[in-house]
Amino acid sequence: MSCPANNWSLPAWAIKIDGRIQFLVEVKAAGIQLNESHIAQAVNYGANEGIEWVVLTNSIEWKLYRIKFTQPLSREEVTSFSLPELNLRSEDDLRRVFLLCREGLSAGAMDTFHKNAQILNRYTIAELLKSDSIVSVIRREFRKLFPDVKIDTSNISDLLMNEILKRDVVEGEKVKEADSRVRKASRKLEKQKMKKSQDLG
Repeated sequence: MSCPANNWSLPAWAIKIDGRIQFLVEVKAAGIQLNESHIAQAVNYGANEGIEWVVLTNSIEWKLYRIKFTQPLSREEVTSFSLPELNLRSEDDLRRVFLLCREGLSAGAMDTFHKNAQILNRYTIAELLKSDSIVSVIRREFRKLFPDVKIDTSNISDLLMNEILKRDVVEGEKVKEADSRVRKASRKLEKQKMKKSQDLG
């Protein structure tokens, strides 16, 4: 179910299920190129109403944003798609469209998709590649294949940081966020191992 947000001066629609607003949709005319001002406008609408999810569309391009109620206010683009370019045989494309369906909303698909997107991305993969355990595996495989070549973990780490990984996955806020998630997951795993060891002991 949807209803116009009449208290706003510009067109916006609140999508409700069982009386609860799931997300806002800011609709621009078909053919208009979506730009930064449109995004800011849509996010401001959502922020003013305390709504976490906002969709911006011109009927062709669809962009889903999650608002972060921080100081200052921020947002992240969770996913986007273009209707003419959708491939109905693509699982990824179908998942994106499913996010805006009633069934998807009822199943909390947006939250699940967002959590997966936060973890399964180039920043997390880069953090894993830089980790001591992975660097040690690379060194072990290298020595197995090239036993006459001397190499230590610092050589591999330097190559990864300076020559292999792109700058955007070794510096910046997203890198810090990925590092925090990896560290948190590692601590959780260590606690589970310790608890299991204590239970067995």
